[in-house]
Amino acid sequence: MLFNKVKNIISVDNFEANLLYLNTTKLVIIQPEMKISTRARYGLRAILYLAKKKAFCSVREISENEKIPPEYLEKILLQLKNKSILKAKRGISGGFKLNQKLEKIKIKKILQILNPDFLHIVCFAGSTKNICPRQKDCLTQKLWLKIYQALDKTLAKLSIKNLLQD
Repeated sequence: MLFNKVKNIISVDNFEANLLYLNTTKLVIIQPEMKISTRARYGLRAILYLAKKKAFCSVREISENEKIPPEYLEKILLQLKNKSILKAKRGISGGFKLNQKLEKIKIKKILQILNPDFLHIVCFAGSTKNICPRQKDCLTQKLWLKIYQALDKTLAKLSIKNLLQD
């Protein structure tokens, strides 16, 4: 296995929140409005596979090794290529390959590309959808904001290289 768990525990006014649990099949964030899509999970797995291979790999190879439907995977890889995370090469020895150094590819960036609303929390001021009716009176809003900020900061620092070193 590439890695079993990456945990980031933060302290918020003596409250410990288990923010992030990663394994090869799931990324689960403990907060009701934060959801990581299948597209983002598959994309991260494909990027990690390419990072280990360090060469052009076909959609078929990645699909077979990571157990990702090839048609779905191809759409994900093209999306990452269009954002310059990957490069593509046609032909018999073609496929996809990372276009950046491992330490430059941040998890936050991948999640923003593949799952743009993953850090959407309805109770924050400025949120445009599903505004919480308790927004003005909520005593836990500061807690959720601190958790959001810590998660955002962690994902901005965490790179593909970090995940491979675990």
